Amino acid sequence: MPRRPKDPADVFSHSDLAIASNTTKRSVQLMADNGLLPGDRGIRDLKRICVIGAFVSAGAPILVGGRVVEKLLWSLNQSDGELPSRLIDFDRKLGPAAFPSDREISDYWRHRALLSRPDLYRSGEAFSSDFRVEIVDRQHVFTSGGIVEANVRTYEGRIEGWERGSDVFFHSIFETSQPDQWNVPPGQDHLQEASQPLFANAVGVLAINGSLAIRNGLDRLANHRAGKVSP
Repeated sequence: MPRRPKDPADVFSHSDLAIASNTTKRSVQLMADNGLLPGDRGIRDLKRICVIGAFVSAGAPILVGGRVVEKLLWSLNQSDGELPSRLIDFDRKLGPAAFPSDREISDYWRHRALLSRPDLYRSGEAFSSDFRVEIVDRQHVFTSGGIVEANVRTYEGRIEGWERGSDVFFHSIFETSQPDQWNVPPGQDHLQEASQPLFANAVGVLAINGSLAIRNGLDRLANHRAGKVSP
């Protein structure tokens, strides 16, 4: 087996992914075995497992978190296919010189550049534009976040089989509605209007900040690789 480079950069072992997501190597392997990680050992794997880890920390079964994240990605248009970390928002202030010229710019390199810019980035802080996920009564999934309408909740779909472990399913709104219902003018989205009482009358709500979970995961891994203890 080839020796791991001294600076593995944006290549992550299962140990790295476990540290970043605050889970275990066994949990990472479980997600991989169930096809819930991209499997490239790169930034996509790290971002995915960090968001799944956030669900686990909030009290959700790990497979519920994995299935929900997998389906939510269908409705997002992100350059790397994963939930947004919001680190891309710093690109203009960092400038091209902050990134290696021989590597594709990813959230790993953005975070690495920001570690030396405390004037721009402080670990552990939430942003108003962060992507958030809320699960109502272990069944109904809402999201919010973004630059324009950060506080507007969007109904994403329904979880079935929360207690059934590997049999859990997440039915995305894209599977249960017609294509002409996916993009409608503001004020005419009757499906979203009908879903709002679900949140207003919730008994329990599980909430995560997916963007912050990714940033915190990058912080934890950076501290670990530097021999520091994460706060």
